[in-house]
Amino acid sequence: MQIYTTRKGEKQGPFTIYRIKEMIDAGDLSPDDLGWHVELDDWCPIKEIPAIASTLKSLEKKRPQPADSSAENQNNERDARTSLPLPSSVPGEKLPANLTRANKVHPFLRFLARLFDYMLLNILVWSIFDHPQIPPMPSGVDNILDFLKRLDEMIPREEQLRIAMIQSGALFVWNFIEALLISSYGTTPGKLLFKIKVTRKSGVLLPYSEAMGRSVLVWLIGIGLGISILQMMAMAFSLFYLLSKGETLWDRALNSKVTHQALGTQRIVLAIGAYLVLFSLQSFIAS
Repeated sequence: MQIYTTRKGEKQGPFTIYRIKEMIDAGDLSPDDLGWHVELDDWCPIKEIPAIASTLKSLEKKRPQPADSSAENQNNERDARTSLPLPSSVPGEKLPANLTRANKVHPFLRFLARLFDYMLLNILVWSIFDHPQIPPMPSGVDNILDFLKRLDEMIPREEQLRIAMIQSGALFVWNFIEALLISSYGTTPGKLLFKIKVTRKSGVLLPYSEAMGRSVLVWLIGIGLGISILQMMAMAFSLFYLLSKGETLWDRALNSKVTHQALGTQRIVLAIGAYLVLFSLQSFIAS
């Protein structure tokens, strides 16, 4: 995590967490000085940044408070915070290459991350249950609609019902797994692959109950319970809401946020390779 600081109106950084601690210990920086990193919406006192708050509290106890640490000084700090621009809005100032602005929503990356999770889930499910028995498609299929119609005619209704029940059950169970991962790590396999993290707007991890609520809302509103006709409408609505509001309906409801880090060439190659592996595994299971 890279943290910017400001003292007496002068912006500095970015610094690592360890460097921030060293500066405070040496007296070169005060816990009441303002700090900011890419997962925060605004400047806040360094002592309130979750990643370093516990250590800073212990340092504050060891260090005597300066004589001019009064209510008036604290009010001045608050006034300065309201008018202080974020580092990425200062002309000529650039964030490190591995950071991006928190207000970039990246809907395509979010879709790819969730698709990766669902593909991985699908592979696990059909490695446990008997995979769908789909007969070879006869010749004479001209378009996708004709293909789907022929496919529907060739698969018995009982098999279609079995497939739908297993996949619906898997998506429901995934809510519990996703909530556990997000509350523990702030990410899932797909999100980790694309450097996406889900936290509260303060930057701390969601508790399990809130992570579970978020997963259920995604299941209901984001993918329409996984039911084909509802899924398309739900995804279209969610995309429109994300692009117009800058956040999804479930993140707004639960006061959570999604942050992204820039993807370098190596990560893009890794993502392509990971998808190829999943496609290969799916083909192997279906064969």
